[in-house]
Amino acid sequence: MSNYFTHDTDAMSDPKCMMLVGELGMEGYGMFWALIELLGQQKDYSLPVVMIPVLAQRLGVSEAKLRTVIGNYGLFAVQGDRVFFSESLSRRMAAIESAAESRKKKALNAAKNRWEKGKKEAGKCSSIAQAMLKQCPSNAQALKPDNQVFTNLGNSETPKSPYIYNNNNNIYNIKGGAGGENPCFVKPTVEEVAAYISEKKFDVDAAAFVAFYESKGWKVGRSPMVRWKQAVVTWQYRKGGGGKANEKLQTKNKVSIYDDCLR
Repeated sequence: MSNYFTHDTDAMSDPKCMMLVGELGMEGYGMFWALIELLGQQKDYSLPVVMIPVLAQRLGVSEAKLRTVIGNYGLFAVQGDRVFFSESLSRRMAAIESAAESRKKKALNAAKNRWEKGKKEAGKCSSIAQAMLKQCPSNAQALKPDNQVFTNLGNSETPKSPYIYNNNNNIYNIKGGAGGENPCFVKPTVEEVAAYISEKKFDVDAAAFVAFYESKGWKVGRSPMVRWKQAVVTWQYRKGGGGKANEKLQTKNKVSIYDDCLR
């Protein structure tokens, strides 16, 4: 049941209404529209004939006049002396309800389509995420530097590392830095330092190097270390006696002889 109905602006020019007004005046025309409004409030847009006396009392008109409006001008139809209704009103209301139902179905279908599309997109995202998870261990292993110990999920003997690498081989601490530590720095082992010293044919004690910087919290001065290999080079330079002239030149051009370790 709708809360409104269409009303033609030229309804009074309809021949039936003209006859009604000609015989009963505007009172009859008013009764016609009052009955239309009452019928429009009913579920099936009809009213029982037995209610005519009650309706006349409610509208403040005589029962005879109301029966005349209902039965004499073809404005209403009476079905088996049981109910009366307006064919025009029923037809208009059916069109309104059909349009409303059509809009409702379209809205439901649109909502269903959006939901189905969302499910498909969620499924795609889930598949992509699963594929990425499967690829992560192999990609990370392939990108790690040769001198960096990284967790190998297939080898339980390889120590775990809290660091990961991006495509530029930059190191990131997945646990985050704390206590002033450099989140991008990975402390080397004695074996790694020894291997680097051997590769460069340096004369530096790897154990002493690691022990020294362990005691310093792997800091150069007050700053966290960035490149331990450069620190090894500095140790070799100092031990090899690079010459006071060279040392003075470096001191002049640098704030600290450990500057290279911080770049």
